[in-house]
Amino acid sequence: MSEFKTTSKTRSGLLRLALAIPIAFLFLSLFSKNSFLYPMNDWVDENCFFTVGRAMLDGNVPYRDICEQKGPVVYFVFALAALVSKTSFFGVFLIEWMLFSAFLYVGSGFLRLYYKKAGALATGVFMLLVAFSVTVSISFSHGGSVEELSLVMLTLSLFWVLRAVKNWKGVSNANSALIGAFVAIALWSKFTITGFYIGLCAAYAAIMMRRKAFSALLKNMLFFFVGVFLITAPIMAYFAANGAVDSLFETYFCYNTVLYPQIGGAGFIAPLWNILEGLGTSLAVNGFSSLLLLLGAFALVRRLRAHKSEATILFFSFAMLAASTFIGGKSRFSYYALILDCFVPLGAATAVKLLFKAGLIRRLKRSMHRRFFAAALAGVLLGFGLVLSKNTYLLKYEKSDMPQYKFAETMAKKEGATLLNYGFLDGGFYFVANKTPNCKYFCKLNLALAEMDQEQRRMIEERRVDFVVTRMMRLEHMLDASGYELVETASFPLEGREFVYYLYVLKPAP
Repeated sequence: MSEFKTTSKTRSGLLRLALAIPIAFLFLSLFSKNSFLYPMNDWVDENCFFTVGRAMLDGNVPYRDICEQKGPVVYFVFALAALVSKTSFFGVFLIEWMLFSAFLYVGSGFLRLYYKKAGALATGVFMLLVAFSVTVSISFSHGGSVEELSLVMLTLSLFWVLRAVKNWKGVSNANSALIGAFVAIALWSKFTITGFYIGLCAAYAAIMMRRKAFSALLKNMLFFFVGVFLITAPIMAYFAANGAVDSLFETYFCYNTVLYPQIGGAGFIAPLWNILEGLGTSLAVNGFSSLLLLLGAFALVRRLRAHKSEATILFFSFAMLAASTFIGGKSRFSYYALILDCFVPLGAATAVKLLFKAGLIRRLKRSMHRRFFAAALAGVLLGFGLVLSKNTYLLKYEKSDMPQYKFAETMAKKEGATLLNYGFLDGGFYFVANKTPNCKYFCKLNLALAEMDQEQRRMIEERRVDFVVTRMMRLEHMLDASGYELVETASFPLEGREFVYYLYVLKPAP
């Protein structure tokens, strides 16, 4: 009997994987700008990460030699992508595809956890609903955000804890260590994500103490901190070996907590308002994913008496994640809310269960009918996605239409030329021209940092770069640009707005 269960479980896992990989590929290929179908990913955040990752391969150390404000794990990931390809986003797409496939695979575990009769059709419908709701949402900003890449580890952590609580067992030692590793990855990627783990771990600890499982909880804690150490130690060793520990802490923690947030007032009211406003705005604009979140919450409330422990886990992990995400008052950045989609699989599992209860899917007895239904659903969702996604407008453009490629042709005429992206976030000009910045502050970050502005101005005033790119502002209107002349102008849409870019070249020395 044990051998049969193992074989059945293995087959089920292979089936889920066989569904997750192509579904992830389809949706990301069409809706992520990292896809080979797009001329490039022109999102400024993605280009910041990729510029730092590419610079690392040239010997630069983040924060010390090249300044950006995300955590070091993000740059390690993009350096890995640059090892695959420095001149395309193919490496980023491979990582994105791998992690999103894992997210769909892991998320389908909730279907098996709460609806044990789920077969191939139910699993396929579930994955299609999740993939559509995430990749077509407003918060799926361009593709490849830290939030998107983090979904799988949050969903997996939630699944392990809910399964353990539901079955009246503690989380296994191995899973405790992996959750600790995930916490460290979150901490060293974007520390606001750790709010999820604060709520998850606190609720789990309270439940275990209420059940008087003190010994199991202590073991969980021990292995948890082993996991944290295994990720944190090599990160600290890397920065210590490069004499950049102070730069890491100053930039990543100090700058982000002091110079970046805009809480908007003192006391308790302003942070609370930021959280409520951010959460409300996100639920309002993210349509289908918000519907699945609310459906999951409704199903849980209906069965609250039977699932008090699970409700506690979900409430505190969601509340703390929402708080840490929106407390800084940045709800206008739509991609922030994507991290909440780690809860979408719960809602999707409820939706599939309701479809089966209603008999809509159960009536499909023949294999051919089931396959046709799944294919038709995939086609309908992909069709709607092509209309609803805010990224697909870029599919109609060629590389030659984009300012980045036009300017790169001009810069290529000067061998070994240097470039400065001045006054705005990285627009992808370093990437297309295959340039490594020679300025620590290679673009204008969302930080009120005087040193950054002074360093960029000094690079121009001292004629230390061959080319300068600006956006929406002429260089001569911002500073003394007598050493440079305008050689090219181009415009292009980004996030619903038409931007004008200017390319300046260094004049010959008098």
